[in-house]
Amino acid sequence: MLKDFVFHASLLVSSFFFIGHWFRKFPLYRSSPWKIKLAAGFLYGLLGLVLMLFSIPINSIIIDLRHIPIIVAALGGGPLPALIAASIIATGRLTLFGGPTFPAVVASINLMMLGAVCGWLGGRRGITLLRFLLLDTFFMISNSISICISLYHLGQQADALCILIFMWTFSNVVGLLAVYVYQYILRSHAEGLKLAESEKRYRRLISQSPDAVFVQTADRILFVNDMGLRLLGAGSREELLGRSFIDFVRADGRDELLRRWKAMGAGAEAIDLVELHCTMLTGKEIIVELSISPIVYED
Repeated sequence: MLKDFVFHASLLVSSFFFIGHWFRKFPLYRSSPWKIKLAAGFLYGLLGLVLMLFSIPINSIIIDLRHIPIIVAALGGGPLPALIAASIIATGRLTLFGGPTFPAVVASINLMMLGAVCGWLGGRRGITLLRFLLLDTFFMISNSISICISLYHLGQQADALCILIFMWTFSNVVGLLAVYVYQYILRSHAEGLKLAESEKRYRRLISQSPDAVFVQTADRILFVNDMGLRLLGAGSREELLGRSFIDFVRADGRDELLRRWKAMGAGAEAIDLVELHCTMLTGKEIIVELSISPIVYED
């Protein structure tokens, strides 16, 4: 059973990784468009089918984690994706394991009830480990009852305790691990999108600045806005990127500028406006007022 335990954990975590990556630009919320909810419900339903195909048989009962995709769909998007996922998984339970046997019918009814109740309860505040654990506990209680009914019908009630202990441990441990990884994936994508949007916003502001702006590190210009191109007479950024701004300062002003520059790098305050003579790419000499500020990023 340990191999099955590890396999299910790996399958669930890897599946959540791909689903989270798939929805990175269109995350599942209760307010998401119905198309997103429909797609999410379908994917979570397929995941439940895959988990059932690799279920763990114990006597006449099969144990798997098909309910976890339903709970995650409910916590993310509410009733619609949860009911879609539950319907797909319930249909698979009735058709993939020898037809609509009594345990299959009981399990399918339990899945549909789980989808309805979890969909109603979930999706209001998003996915958290505590909210997952509460819905998982609800399902495990309901599933324990259905398993006991099936075992009683089959005359195998003596196996109930062993099956239930394994099922509760299996569901809670693997489920919490998978949901934690899924949360991490969602947060990583969200933070990445925010960072990209923030960088795009500031680049737009700097590009439209009426002042010439240069970003330089390790004696190399990394960024220059349009006014910077105009200031030094460049036709394109490629003419300036990779060079140092010091190259354009007249020789008699470089030493003083470098001294102040190094002092600022050692912790001194930003340089106030300094008047410098610079030479454009065209050879024309101009007088500029230069200010330098340090930007510390990851040391």
